Formats: sequence, structure tokens, C-alpha cells
Amino acid sequence: MASVSVNLHARNRNEDEILIFSSLGDAKAHIKKEEIETNNRYIIGYSTKNFGNSVVTSSSHKVCWVHGVNPYMYVSLGHQVLKCHHGTDKNKKKKMEKEKTKTFSSEQHSYAKKKTRHALQPSKKMDCPASIILKEVLIFTPEEGSSRELDKKMAASNVRSDLSKGIKKIMVVFPNVEHKYHTSGENAGLLQRIDSDVASKIKELVVEDGVANVEEMQRHLTSFVTKNVTPAPSKTNRRFAPTKKVIRYHMNKAAKNGCDSSDDQHNLVQLRRYPMASKYKQFPFWWGTTNPRIRVGSFQLRGYRMRPLLHQGGISRENRK
Repeated sequence: MASVSVNLHARNRNEDEILIFSSLGDAKAHIKKEEIETNNRYIIGYSTKNFGNSVVTSSSHKVCWVHGVNPYMYVSLGHQVLKCHHGTDKNKKKKMEKEKTKTFSSEQHSYAKKKTRHALQPSKKMDCPASIILKEVLIFTPEEGSSRELDKKMAASNVRSDLSKGIKKIMVVFPNVEHKYHTSGENAGLLQRIDSDVASKIKELVVEDGVANVEEMQRHLTSFVTKNVTPAPSKTNRRFAPTKKVIRYHMNKAAKNGCDSSDDQHNLVQLRRYPMASKYKQFPFWWGTTNPRIRVGSFQLRGYRMRPLLHQGGISRENRK
């Protein structure tokens, strides 16, 4: 079913735009559509705990009023702030300290150091003030004639007494703040990260269909974006048209993750019941990150060979017969 949004305020220069959605998924879909149209992107700045699944914990919530053609009351359960990906750099102080450490180290020693990459642009953060605010709210419809201040206080008191009558919605607030200090328009998509849906599609094509060629993967992704992303994104938007380097990275990552099989782990567990270990005390398995090994009783399994371990707590040389 298509989401239905309600514009409760006429858009003015001095007012923010507020939209109400029935679910968090509908709100995210609307925001993503606007990101594609404007070639901008937002990331999570901060969020309250369990946003999207908040539970009413007390009756002391603040009751807010929204006036207009259809006035209503709402109680906020949680919020999430989405900021422009060119916004404030949270790790700016750490980066400055690291740069100072590098400079100090180079001045103290004159010997050759490991070759490192030099970034012409240290960070894409430009302190852009644009943001979007999402609120998880309970909406209440006031009775007719509740225009006086006393009536509003009584209505708010009635709301706090029984919050179960509220309808849970997602409120999206678009502040009247424009993007600043960075490129906008068609070229704004050149610095965007790959979309999560596109990355999932790459993993699916590698694991299930066995696609191993980067050019072939590009053709699959172009077809996928054309069929599933609306409106059609710009061809320069790296979010939906990643470079070959990014595609190759995600293909290698998917192939590496595909090496871990739950069936193999099940077989390793079954090896603990090996008949040769029934004579000796059972020890837990252990395996390293680079050289997997399994210890069954006093024997160590390496590949297809089983041999006794000469270690403390295992079989001694005298009792090895």
C-alpha cells in the first residue's frame, strides 16, 4: 500500500515543512526519494535508543500542540536527526592530534619511513547546516472548542492520563535551512558512498549467480537501478553508479564472506564425537585464525591426520602405548 503523507503547514520561507507518515519505512522512502531528486545525502547524526520501536515508559511526557486548519496534540517518544554528509566532522580533534603526532615524529627521526598516501582533501566535511528531524510521536485529536488556554491544559492532562489512545506516527520535519559550503546539483553525487541496496545486490550476484567480472557486474547494476530506483538517478551519482574500484572491493568482500559455511561449522562440531577420543578426557575445540585446528580429547586434527598431542594434560610419553 502506498504511503500517505499529510502536509500540515503551508511551506513558507520562515516556516519548516512537517510531514506525517504511518511508519518509519514510509518516512525513509520519502527522504530517499528527495535525496535522489536533489543529489544530496543525509546520514544519522544522533538518535535516541530504540527509535522506531519506542515504548511509553511514563506519563510525564510533554504534550505539544500544532495549530492550523486541523489542530492536534502529540507526545514525542523519540527522535533521530539526519545531517548532511558534508556536515560537521565529529573526529576533527582526533585527526588534528594524529597529524601533530606525524609531524613531531618526522622531525625527531631522519630515517626512511613507510610510504603513505597523501590526501589532497583530508575530509569531505564542510560544516553544512542542513538536516532533517524525525520524531516518533503519539498523535491525539482534541475536542472541538478547545481554543482557550484552560481548555488546552485540561486536554493535555487528559492525554497524560491515558496515552494508550494515541496513534503512533512518524513526524518528519524539514527545517528551512539550505545546503552550504559544498557543491550542489548534478556534481554533488561524485562524493557519495554506494547505496546499501546496490551493495546487497553485488553480494547476491557474487554468491548466488557467480558473477566474477567487474564489467559484467556493472551491466547488472545498471539494469537493477533502472528497474528499482525511482526517480531515475543521475549517471554521475556514485551512490547508484559506483566506480570499478568500489565494485571490485564489494565483490572481493562478498567472495571472502562466502567462504564461511554453516555446514562446515556443523561438521566440526560432529568431529568432537570421534571414537578415538572416547578413551581420554574431552577437551573443548580450539582453532586459530590462520591455521584452523581441532582438538578432540588428547588428539589434534590437522586436515585428515589425527595424531596425539604431547602437552600438559594430554598423553605422556610413558603412557603413549
